[in-house]
Parts: sequence; C-alpha cells; structure tokens
Amino acid sequence: MIEKLEILGFEKEDDTSYSYKSNEGYIISVKVNERDIKKSKIDYGNKIKVHNKSTCNLSKDENIVVLECVIRLLEKGYQPQLIELEKEWRLGHKGKGRLDVLLRSPNKKAYAMIECKTWGEEYSKFRNKTLEEGDQLFSYFIQEREARGLYLYCSKFENERIEVITESIDTNTLSGSNFDEVFKSWDKTFTPKGLFTEGSDLYDAEYKNLLKGELQELDRDSGKELFNSFAEILRRHTVSDKSNAFNKIFNLFVCKIYDEDTKTDDEELDFQWKNDDTYESLLERMATLYKNGLFNYLQIDIQKEYFSSFTEFSFIDIYDELSYTKNMQILREVVELLQVYHIKYSSKHQFLGDFFENLLNTGIKQESGQFFTPIPLSRFLLKSIPIEKIIEQKINNKEINILPYIIDFACGSGHFLTEAMDEIQEHIEKIDYNRLTGRAKTMLLSLQSAFLWAGEYVYGIEKDYRLSKTTKIATFLNGDGDATIINGDGLDDFYTSSSYKGRIKSHSKSRELGLFDVVVSNPPFSVSNFKRYVEGGSNNFKLYKYLTFKSVEIECLFLERTEQLLKENGFAGIILPINILGRNNTIYRYTRKKMLIDFDIVGITELGNKTFSATTTVTVALFLKKRKKSTVLKMLKKLYEYFIEEKKDKAIEAIANTFSSQYEIDENYLWYLFIEEKELLLESLDNMSIDLLEVHDDIVLLLSYCLNFENKTVLSYAGDSTKEQVNFLGYKFSSGRSKEGIQLIKNNGKYVSSLYNVDDSADKLKINTHIKANFLNEKIEIPEKAEQFTKVVDTIDLLTKENFIINNPSQYFVSTNVNLKSNSPFGDFIDEYDVYEYPLGDLMDDEELEWINGLTYSGTDEVPYVTSKRVITASNIDLGSGRLVADQFKYLREDKSVSKEIIPQEGDIIISMHSGSLKHLGKVAYVEEDDVKGYVGGFLSIIRSKENKMLTKAIFYNLLSLRFREFILSLRDQNINTLPPNQLRKFVVKVPIKLEEFYQQAIEKEDARKELEKLLNQ
Repeated sequence: MIEKLEILGFEKEDDTSYSYKSNEGYIISVKVNERDIKKSKIDYGNKIKVHNKSTCNLSKDENIVVLECVIRLLEKGYQPQLIELEKEWRLGHKGKGRLDVLLRSPNKKAYAMIECKTWGEEYSKFRNKTLEEGDQLFSYFIQEREARGLYLYCSKFENERIEVITESIDTNTLSGSNFDEVFKSWDKTFTPKGLFTEGSDLYDAEYKNLLKGELQELDRDSGKELFNSFAEILRRHTVSDKSNAFNKIFNLFVCKIYDEDTKTDDEELDFQWKNDDTYESLLERMATLYKNGLFNYLQIDIQKEYFSSFTEFSFIDIYDELSYTKNMQILREVVELLQVYHIKYSSKHQFLGDFFENLLNTGIKQESGQFFTPIPLSRFLLKSIPIEKIIEQKINNKEINILPYIIDFACGSGHFLTEAMDEIQEHIEKIDYNRLTGRAKTMLLSLQSAFLWAGEYVYGIEKDYRLSKTTKIATFLNGDGDATIINGDGLDDFYTSSSYKGRIKSHSKSRELGLFDVVVSNPPFSVSNFKRYVEGGSNNFKLYKYLTFKSVEIECLFLERTEQLLKENGFAGIILPINILGRNNTIYRYTRKKMLIDFDIVGITELGNKTFSATTTVTVALFLKKRKKSTVLKMLKKLYEYFIEEKKDKAIEAIANTFSSQYEIDENYLWYLFIEEKELLLESLDNMSIDLLEVHDDIVLLLSYCLNFENKTVLSYAGDSTKEQVNFLGYKFSSGRSKEGIQLIKNNGKYVSSLYNVDDSADKLKINTHIKANFLNEKIEIPEKAEQFTKVVDTIDLLTKENFIINNPSQYFVSTNVNLKSNSPFGDFIDEYDVYEYPLGDLMDDEELEWINGLTYSGTDEVPYVTSKRVITASNIDLGSGRLVADQFKYLREDKSVSKEIIPQEGDIIISMHSGSLKHLGKVAYVEEDDVKGYVGGFLSIIRSKENKMLTKAIFYNLLSLRFREFILSLRDQNINTLPPNQLRKFVVKVPIKLEEFYQQAIEKEDARKELEKLLNQ
C-alpha cells in the first residue's frame, strides 16, 4: 500500500502519515496503520465533499481506485470543491445508492457521474450489467439530468505506473421521461476516455479518435474479461451461431493486426468507432483492412466482385434493414471492445494468447479429422526434439543459416508453430555469437533484431482458409507474425502447387524435398473420400496405390510426406491414430512397412481418450528420425551379398540367426526368398533407390530388424482411467460456464505433468528428457519413479512377424497398471494344473468349439417397451462375477425374425467383442441353466461346445485370467475398442490335462461363493 501511495505522489510526513499536494496546493492525507492496512484512513480535506465516510478507509480495493480517480481529476485542474464522493440517491421506492465520484460544473450542476471499480472481473461485470440493465448509473442520471456523461472507471498499479480504463455514456444521446425509456434510448455505445483524455481541456468530454500510441496492453484479468465480454455481447444479442460469430472475431483480428502493423504511434487508428462514424463508414474501413491483411499475411488476393463485407462481418443473417442495423450494432460493440487494446506484439503475450485460446476452444468447430492439439501436448513434442543440438551442429558445420527449419503441414490453429517459435527463441538467447562465422552472425543478428527469423525458418500449411487465418493470428499474438503460413494442401505437389512458396516450393519435378530439420504435426485422420482430392497422388506418393476410393486413412500419406520433407537424420514428432501401429488392413500394413524402412522409431507415447476436447480418439505421438538412404542401401547390399552371393559376414549371420529364432523363420526359407526377389532387390541397389514395398514382407522385416538391431525406443503410456490420464498429461477439459476449455494441473502455481518440466529440460522424471536423449543416441536412465509411465525397450522387440504390426506401448505397462488384474473371483487357479496349450482358433478348427456372432439389427427394429424379443447386451454381463444379470434389456418388435441359435444355452460363454472401455472389452459370462433368457446382441458373441461343458468352463477361466487381460490391453483401438475374432483365435488357452478334476474344483468354488452370497444377503 505504501508503494501505491508513493506512485500516486504521496510523500511521507512521519512514521504513519502521508500527504499529497496538488498543483493548486490542495492536500489529501492518509494515516497508515501498518498492522492492519484496512484501518488506514483517508482525509480528503475540507473542500472535497464526502457524503459517506465508508470511502475514507482502505478496507476495500475499490477505495484506492476512487482515491486515484480523485487525484487524476485534481491533476487535470478540476477544483476540489466541485468534487463529491458517495453522493446518495434513492433507488426505487425503498433502496438507496451511492455514486463513487460526482464532478460538478462551475455552475454547480452535475457534469460527470463516475463509478469506480477494481480492474478485471469487477469492472467487466459492472460494464456488462450496465449494458444489460442500465444499473445504478441510469438511476442516478434520471435524478440529475444535467449530467453530460456517465462514466465507468478502473485503474491498477503496474510496474510503478498506473494503468486506467475509462468509458463513458454520452447523455446527449439519451431521451425519455423515465428509467426504462432512457435506457431503451441508449445505443449501447461506450466512449473511451472522455474527460480523462490526455491533453483535453477542462469540461471537454468530446470524444477524440484513438491514436496507436494510446493503446493499452492486455494483462491476465483484462484478457480473461475480454473473452467474457465478447461472449456477453453474443448472449445479449441472442447470437445463436457461435461458430460463425467466433469466426467473425478472427476476421476482426486480421483487421486490427494489419491496422496496428501499418500505423505509427501518433497516427489515428482505423480500427475504432470514430466520432463522426456511420455504420457504412465503419464497415468500409473494416473491409479495406481485412482485404489488405489477407493479401499481406496470407497472399490471398480478394477480387472486388467476389467480396462481400456483409458476409465477412455478419454475426447474424442479414436480410432486411432491421437485421442489418442489429448486426452493425454487434459489429460496433465488438470493435469498441477490442479497439483500446494492443493486439500485435513483438514478443509472446501470454494473456492475449489465453484470450485467443478461449476463442479457439469455444468458437471453432473441429471437423474433417481436425482435433486441435492442446498447447501442453504441442510443447511436449517440441521439447522432446533436440533443437539445441541442431543449432550446435549447424554452427560446427560453419553454416550461414544456423536455426532449424521447422514445418507443420496441417497446422490447424497453429499451436505447434507458436511453440516451435518459443522453443527456438529460447535457444537463440543462449547462442555464443563468438562461435559464429561472420556471415552467420550477420544473418542471425539482422533477423533477430527485427523479429523476422520465423519468416525464414518456420512454415505452416493449412488447407482450411479459416484455420490458416487463425494460425496467422496465433503467430502474431506470439510475437512473430512473419512465420510463413500457406493456405494450401499439405499433400500438394511440391513443383506444380500454386500456393506453395519459399522452402516448400520445388523448382523441378520431385517427390522428395529433404529441406527441413524438423516436422511436427497433428494431421487429420479418418477423412472420407479424400483420395480423389490428392493432387498428383499416384506420382507423389508410393502409398497412394494401396488406397481405395473408400479409404479414410489420410494420415498414411501425411506420414510419407513427413519423410519427403525431412533432411536425412531429420527429426519428427507426429500425432497419429493408434490404429497405425496395429490395424490389419492393406494401407496400414504398407505404411508400417515403409515407416520401418524410412525411420528410426525413437519414441512412442500412447495417449488416452481424454487427450483432445473434441474427440475420444486414442492416439500415439510418434517420434521418428529419418534414416540416411545410404544406411538402408548399405544394409540391403550386405543382405543381398550374404544370401545371394553367399559372402560370409559374421555380423549378418548372427543377426539373421537371431531373427530366424525370434520369428521362427527357417533360414533356408530366407535364402529362397532372396533368390525369388533378386531382380527387385538388384533394381533398388542399381538405381540407388529405396522402393521395397513390393518386396516380400519377410525380407523387409529382416532388413528392418537389421537396421534396428541396436536401436532403442522410449515408450510411454498415459493410462486408462481419467485420473491416470490427467496426471500424465497435466491438463483436463472443462465445459463449465466461464471455465470452458483446457484446465492446467498446477502445483504451487506451476504446470505439472509426466510430459516435461517447465523449468528443467533435463528432468529425468519427465518423458521428453529420455526421448531427446534417444534422438541423440545418448544413454537412457529412467528413474524408478518414472517407470510407471516410461520404459525403454529394444526396438526389435516391438516388431511382430505378421503384417509389420508394432506393439502398443500399453502392453509394456501392464505390471504397473493397478487396474489390470484377473477377473476371476478365485484367482487364476487354472495355472496350478498341468495343461495342454492351444491357440483358441485350433479348438474351433477342430470343431470342439463353435463361434456364433450376436444379433445385428437396425434402429427401427428396437422398441421402447417390453416384448418377447429381449436382447442381451454387454451391460447384462457382470464384470465381477462373470454371470448374466437381469439389468437394462433392450427389446425388438414382435415381428422381427431372430434365429434361436443365438439364445444362450447352458455352458455357453458370452463374450463382449466391442467396448468404449478396455476394462469391459473381452468380459465374459458363463451361462448357467437358470440364467436369464434372451437373444445375444451384436456387440457380443457366443463360444459354444455342444458336447463338452467342462471344456467351455476351462475356456471361461482362461478368458477371466490376467493373461487374457494383458492380451486385451494390446488391442487398444483409436475409437471404440474392438476384439477381432481373428485376433482372439490367436490367444493361447490352457486346457488342464485332468479336465474333469479342474471342472469339479471350479464348481465347488462357485457353489461355495453362492452360499456365501446367500448368507450375506440374509
């Protein structure tokens, strides 16, 4: 408090007294009580009239705002005898209200009514309430109609200076004989500054247009309340299409950024409501700013005949004069809301970024496979890539351009780019300039001094025009709008593309570019009918021919594009659906085949269904390092010489033997395969090209095995439960009012997660540290505390023989997952027996077991009332007991034809084949004689033995076992989890040699449990 008094101009008189003396000699004093600052007293002197002493203490923060306002009035030259505090008026029939500050004119008439509020939320709430109800200011004005202005005033102390926001309502525009009429006559416009305008004469409240130098900087409170105020404008005007409305404010961001970018501090801004404005003149200026902004920042040249300012700035549909006027009122209010703040900065502005994130999360509808990457996740990927080592290596190589070239080919909202800019800037500040060559030093200094370096090194491509605009705004708000943002297709042709430019544009026909050090992206996936829109797809992508016109796996082409963009030994962090690791379809199989040739798999982070706000899709973050082509060809040549030319090579022999043993592939079979594929292999070697997609899978698997033989992969797993995932990620999503969007998990004000440490880039308890170490082939040491979510494994252990399936990371964390346990209430007692072991499919092939699919039906077949056609669903399987329970059944119409085969019989096993939760995937029930009857539904299947119920009892306990739960965990899918029958067939079951003995023991255990339950229920 003492510091604030000193900033206001108070001087110390004695140990407890401070006084302020105006230019005219008027004195205000404060008696300070240091033990209890709220008991400090303000003496406003004998000329300022104080109607109520409640404003003369510092018990409320608002009182210091009133004191600051009074001093500001005195410093402008207003006479103290014309200032009154806490003037009281009647509100309605019973209530009373007190105005903070009343300024009278020299003839003693009311001139300005001023309500003082604390900065941020209190000011915003009062402003919104005034807009909505008129509130106290209008009530006071009705009783003092001479007042020329009704003022809202707030101030705060920031870095030894005072920041002020003041807005007024011009009463000359008000008319009416009562409160309701006067309030209705108000056009809901606030005029900034008014009588507080710097340099204005006394009692000169005429609005003067804003200069750029008068703009105010956003802080945390004003950034937060800016968003709330915008949302309040939409609510008050009943704007229902929020997505459209938020898109319009992004258009206004373009206008404002361009306006600030092209004006000097003493020039008048165009982005404002001017004192002589009309709706038409405002709209015309916004249109000009917008077109210029798009052309300068995104190279979008809007032709006059195709541009409609109504369209670009219509918050509501415009179809007549009334709707036009309403829309223009909304536009004016939003412009006035933004006009007083700086939007364009030369360094990252956190609070403006927060405002932008609120707009983004609330207003942008995500579609066509778009899921915006939360900032902590974007930051994790960037902090896992060794940016500093790239810079160091370029310096050592005496290169001129020493910063990493980074690209996101599907940049969406721009999070990867803004975080990349942050990360690079952090390392720029650590560069020892004495180590640079003269040209490198000149280049970096020229770029850095003007904040232009991102224009050279950072690229973003976004197909959605709306999002490319959003990304450009994001880069401006983060301090460097010069990053190269291209409104185009990330899969376009490097040579023929009309939108590509700079480093992304090839000057000759080429499938490969190889010019970027880093690729980071969260590309779209599961996009229908995309194949027909890929420009030059068959020429540009080797994987293109494996797609069908029904394919949705666009992410496969983005993975190939990653390899095309990267330099050799370049780094990638890319988020993809988990299906890419294990789903067995043609395009995924060839994608994995190509990936294992092109990249070292440095890290895989398995993310849960709570990672993104707009989808529950399960994804993985792949950390990849592009292999040198020479490395692959050299290894291929060694294998060729070993198998075809029969040249001895002990290293190849040892690896081939290990490979043959691990995958149970006979070495003679490999010799045969190499002879069969000789021509294809020789073609690759002769042309110095790597195009092995048509080479036999086992040869490519061996090649990949050899290339990865000494490699390690860092695995991490977010967990299955919500709590595990939140702790892992360090954030969660909220949909609560005024709390929409991402909520960071903090400890002592600092973000905490398993992903990275904000302050310590080498924290070994964090995943990024180990991924970065693996990128650099450094020793990886994972502390015991981190082993619950991070492990390092030999890369070859991830690979499976069939279809190049790569094991999900979650498989390696089952021992630490507290939720993973046997579902058998008696434990896995089947393990106590000597057993035969068979793949479950063998028992089906031998017809000892029968597989029956559940019933599928259309929505029109289901009815909301009880019928004889009762359907058993997964909710009727009790996970704890493995029994059928009479819980919420579904019913079909009576005339629906259903096979009696799918009515469960005694001894059947009913198994859940699909579930949104891994916990419930594969859960089973053993059907007893007196169990509920019905038809087994489509997400379930039946395993039946017509003759041997002892066998199905043994199979039942196999499917309850911990082994089976571990098997299920490996089948995690990107959306609903699925247990494919062909995968289930591979599960090895244990059948006790003494099957009858096992069966009797199982029955005894079950009977004893039933008796216990009876006793407990009595």
